[in-house]
Formats: sequence, structure tokens, C-alpha cells
Amino acid sequence: NRIIAFKDFVNNIPYPYDDNGHGSHVSGICSGNGYMSGGKYTGVAPLSNIVSVKILDKKGQGNSPQALAGIQWIIDNKEKYNIKIANLE
Repeated sequence: NRIIAFKDFVNNIPYPYDDNGHGSHVSGICSGNGYMSGGKYTGVAPLSNIVSVKILDKKGQGNSPQALAGIQWIIDNKEKYNIKIANLE
């Protein structure tokens, strides 16, 4: 499991989930290791770990306080999880 951290600012669920699908899709493009295709299709950074911060609901909607809290969490935890890139969709 390459998801090394997860923080949910929408439903406060403690384990990783994606009720919209977009985050998983983008994570696959970025970090997919090709497991399901026998290594034929990989992401841009197939050896990278994933830190997932959920700020949008199942409809892809959110608000500014959730977005700001998510960004602050990334800043506060960048050293702990070696975060080098953040992708906000």
C-alpha cells in the first residue's frame, strides 16, 4: 500500500476512500505502478508514495474553509511525509 497518509476534511473518515473517483484517477496517472497491466501502463512517478487529503465531497463540491484546512495540513505535514508536490483538482 503506497498510500502513506490520509486526511478527510469532508466526512472525517479515518481510512482512505474515494466516493467520487476523480482522485483515484489522478493518482493513477501520477503514481500508478502498472500492477493491473503487468507493468505495461505506469504513471509518471510509479515509485512515488501517495498522501491523500480529501477536501471535496462525492459530488466534487467543497468550500474555502475545507480547502484552506487541507492546504494547511499539507504544509504542516510536508516534512513528516516528505511531500514535494501537491495537486489540487
